[in-house]
Amino acid sequence: MRQVAGALASDLRLLRGLKVWEVLTRDLKGKGAAITGLMAGLPPDALAIYLGDDATDESGFAALPEGLTVRVGTRRTTAARFYLRDPEEVTSFLERMEEAIR
Repeated sequence: MRQVAGALASDLRLLRGLKVWEVLTRDLKGKGAAITGLMAGLPPDALAIYLGDDATDESGFAALPEGLTVRVGTRRTTAARFYLRDPEEVTSFLERMEEAIR
């Protein structure tokens, strides 16, 4: 994969994910930077909710110290504040959130 990205452009970088390779331009700083930019356009009291399941999500979790951050899958050291075991628990969590805000 690195050879392919290298052949495409020298300004690309690769982040290894759980079952994917994320191909980013060098000037794109990752999910944490993207989240910070998005949050800047929202009211200061907006609650960010971020769920992720691989190492590339860690910068997203770290960018939201006051947000509701959830690591999904294998337990490991993470910047997320909460943990769910699998996609079924994610579905249950989201359904409960939907009920709570109705």
